[in-house]
Amino acid sequence: MTRPPRSTPLRSGNQGFTLLELLVSMAILAVIVVLLLVITTGTSQHVRDSTRRRDASREARAGLEFLTEDLHSAVLTTNPPTLVISGGTNQETGQQLSFLVSESPEKRAPGSVGDLAAVSYFVSKAPDNSGALNLYRFHLAGNQLNEAFEKGGVENLYSTASATNKNTTELLSRNIVKFEVRHLSDLSCLFVSISAIGGDSAKIIISDPKAGQRNALLLRQGIQRYSTIIRLPPERQFSPMLTTP
Repeated sequence: MTRPPRSTPLRSGNQGFTLLELLVSMAILAVIVVLLLVITTGTSQHVRDSTRRRDASREARAGLEFLTEDLHSAVLTTNPPTLVISGGTNQETGQQLSFLVSESPEKRAPGSVGDLAAVSYFVSKAPDNSGALNLYRFHLAGNQLNEAFEKGGVENLYSTASATNKNTTELLSRNIVKFEVRHLSDLSCLFVSISAIGGDSAKIIISDPKAGQRNALLLRQGIQRYSTIIRLPPERQFSPMLTTP
């Protein structure tokens, strides 16, 4: 008698996976984990970049609104000239816009004499030595302003504006790329432009200023520019005098 052929045994339900199957499963799982990490990291970076861009946009707009409001209250004279545009347009110094303003009673500091104040908007490196360029607002009123008038002008007073003096200067906008101010052709209006960039891009640029091609690409991708044209009040033909409240 011949025996019937032996059939191949089927895997029982409690038999484990082979080593090859485990290795394949682990490889697939590792690929999925890596993909999830890449997606999560990219999303987080995008959220951070968006937040930095929003912060830069908000601060630049706020700085421009401050400046516009001050210029609408400017007191302009020709003897001596009280509106002064100084400095260049490079990133190291930027430009400086200085002028006198007439402040409403609710904006005056307690104990201040008169309604006039000297203000100056300028770009300077941050005092923390981070290398960042920020937009600052200098403000001074009271006796020091009176003394400047008595000495024949306020230009020397404007030159004392400094980012390191927290008593007279406040930070308006961080990571400024360019601050531009110029008279239009009829001299009755000012063109003002503030260009800012997000904090992450600014740090990369500051870390290696000589990487020209890379930094130019970052600027093209991340720069945010806000501009306005402001009509100036009429000039007066006499030297300003402080008025009583």
